[in-house]
This record gives sequence, C-alpha cells and structure tokens, in this order.
Amino acid sequence: MSTTSTTSRAARVARGLGIAVSSVVIAAFSHVAAGGAAPGVLGAVLALVFAALVSIALAGRRLSAPRAVVAVTLSQVVFHVLFSLGAAIPTAHGHDVSMLGMVMSGGTTSTLPALSSPGATSALAAEGARMWAGHTVAAALTVVLLFQGERGFFAVLRVATERLAVLVRAAEAVRPRPAAVPRRAAVAAAESRILRPLEVFLSARPHRGPPRVL
Repeated sequence: MSTTSTTSRAARVARGLGIAVSSVVIAAFSHVAAGGAAPGVLGAVLALVFAALVSIALAGRRLSAPRAVVAVTLSQVVFHVLFSLGAAIPTAHGHDVSMLGMVMSGGTTSTLPALSSPGATSALAAEGARMWAGHTVAAALTVVLLFQGERGFFAVLRVATERLAVLVRAAEAVRPRPAAVPRRAAVAAAESRILRPLEVFLSARPHRGPPRVL
C-alpha cells in the first residue's frame, strides 16, 4: 500500500469522523431545544457509531456538498430515534418520552396522553413539527459548519505545521554541541611533558660532562 493511498484513507476517515461528531452534537442540542428528552448515554453512543459509519462511507477525497447533505440528513433521522434510548423521563408530555415510558412500564398505556381529544392530537402534531424543524435546522448548520470548519481546520493545521518546523530548526541551532574529547595519545604525551621536566632539561644539553676538578 502506497503512502498516498494511506494518506487518502486517513483523510477520508478524519472527514467522516468530523461529520459524525458535528452531527451528533448539533442534533442533540436541537433535539433538547425542540422539547425532546435529553439523550441518554446508550442513545448518544449508538448515534455516534451510526453517524461515523455513514459519514466515513460517504466521505470522498474532497468533501462534496451532496455527500455531506446525505450523510447529515440520514444521521438526523436516526438521531431522533436513538436519542430516546436510555433517556431520562421528564415531566413534559413529549411523544418520545411517552413512548419511552410505555416501554419501561411493561407496555402499558398509563403514561400515554389521551389521544382521543382534539387538543392532545394537535399538541402532539405541533410538537412533532417543532422537533423536525429543529432537526432540519441542525442539519443545515452541520453542513455549513463542516465546509467552513474544514477550510479553517486545514488552514490552522498548515500554519501550525510550519511554525512547528521553524521551532524544531531553531532548537537544533541553539542546542549545545558536545565538547570534543582529546585523544588518549595526546593526553598521554601532555602528561609525560608535565611530569618529567628534568628529562626535557637534560635533552637540551646532551654533551655536558661532570665539572672539572680544579
């Protein structure tokens, strides 16, 4: 496998994960803002896994608008369902919360609102419209954030890489060099000249004999 192929696959995975994380965060915020229950841990994890699989599969070498829209839209639809898994039951009468209460109560309909009254039906319809409107806005924001954020991310990454290279070169320039270790022969010769000065003196007058007796 070539280096170019490995880099392309890594970039594809990075873009897909970026789409997935952005979709989950924005979808969770819009879901709660529209009156839904706060996502549980199980639902959030499953939503993130699903979003990652879909986004990585649809992410091309270059992030295209159609692929991003498809990935984000599919993720928003699934998020709406998965966010109810493991969510806490609030006091509100949201349709997701009522369904969760029915499941946790063993299938009884004691927690369901009275659907026979026109007021309850219109309330559920209005709440459903708000919910899907929130997810639609979240999908649009996610797509915009992805394109703007990707350009900014790669620009910051490029600048950071250049600055890091400059710092590394500067550190290499100012790093102290190890002192040169003298050779053993030179050290031995220097010690010999210091410890035996008499030998040097005698070698300067080699033909001098004993003093003459007067």
